[in-house]
Amino acid sequence: MGKHSIGIGGHLTSADIQLVDSVFRELTEELVFTVNDQKVEVNDRLLKLKPVGLLQDESDAVGRDHLGFVWEVRIKQPSLEVTIHKNKGENLAGQFLTLPEYTQLVKQGKITPERWTELVVRDYLSSSMN
Repeated sequence: MGKHSIGIGGHLTSADIQLVDSVFRELTEELVFTVNDQKVEVNDRLLKLKPVGLLQDESDAVGRDHLGFVWEVRIKQPSLEVTIHKNKGENLAGQFLTLPEYTQLVKQGKITPERWTELVVRDYLSSSMN
């Protein structure tokens, strides 16, 4: 079984004028957004993006070569539905979980988080929930 991630990631491209452009592009590549069963393009009217930190972890080769921008994404539009692209890239499966549900699956050994996920859960999510 592979490792699991709580996030959506990718690389900056030359088409990304601002950092937030990269966030919206990556969200669109990994997720499907609909309102009333109609696919919509995500924007700041539908989602609230909040930068919460930088992530650098030099414990493995990927971490030594990458710097992560950590964003909190919240839905602003109550009728917005979000689904995960399945079988696209590395997303072989996906689901939305609450933090307690996710933590329980990790404790039970049912999922194994990748390193950046461990750090975000430990250093940001767990402390922001208290």
